[in-house]
Amino acid sequence: MPPLSVSRLKGGELVLQSRLWATNSVVVPAGEDACLVCDPSIFPDEIAEIRALTDGSARVYVLVTHSDFDHVCGLPAFAGATVVTGVSTAAAIAGGAARRKLDESGREWGAAWDGELRVDVTVSAEAVWCGDLEIAAVECQGHCDDGAGFVIAGRGLLLAGDYLSTVSPPIVLGSFDGAVSAIERLLRTIDAHRIPTIVPGHGPVLDRDQAHQVGREDIRYLRAVQAAAAAAVRAGESANVAFLRVRGVPAPRAARSDFEAFDWLSANARRALADAGHRSTP
Repeated sequence: MPPLSVSRLKGGELVLQSRLWATNSVVVPAGEDACLVCDPSIFPDEIAEIRALTDGSARVYVLVTHSDFDHVCGLPAFAGATVVTGVSTAAAIAGGAARRKLDESGREWGAAWDGELRVDVTVSAEAVWCGDLEIAAVECQGHCDDGAGFVIAGRGLLLAGDYLSTVSPPIVLGSFDGAVSAIERLLRTIDAHRIPTIVPGHGPVLDRDQAHQVGREDIRYLRAVQAAAAAAVRAGESANVAFLRVRGVPAPRAARSDFEAFDWLSANARRALADAGHRSTP
């Protein structure tokens, strides 16, 4: 199988990209004998490669942006690390939802990620320290029912989770309003901290201007999908007619083939129609 794609940022941080969905893991030096890893993923051989990069560190901190399987799957490989998440993600892990999603995905992908999913530290707007790095969270529920972006201001980094990606349109598994609010908070955070480097959960690293452009495009798309669903309900359209109306909202960008294969635009349309109270969806 292809190895991880590895790139180095100006501060020495490593961005390691999986062969599936261009999923990003980030390794950041965190002081003497310490390092931070965000979302180590996806497949066991890739996780082992990321884990090996931390072997020289006495203190390892693992950040998890949200509870989707491709972001929690690396946790069992870091049994001795300190696991840090936002408040809502900690609840998803403690309540067992993350483990259930991970086991289901393992069956679907023919992979196994055995071991404990746990959280040691929760972080919110009030920062915590991971080695020499001060970490603050930006709550980001919407893509799914939990999530946070992480600000590492001392490194000029924002780890955005599954937002601000150029390799897919926005995917809504949770809430359209929540996704819009999350993007708006992330963009405000970029400006407030003058963050020059944004690492989304999938796809290329962005600068500040690029992140704002992607964010604006995604918000326009999400609002347009909601508006189309509301219009279909007002018009009393049948299930298939309504679906075609909402599914026809132009996406802000093309998706990678391995995203496109799962037809997330159709999933977005169905969710928007359900949220708008349409009586049935195809």
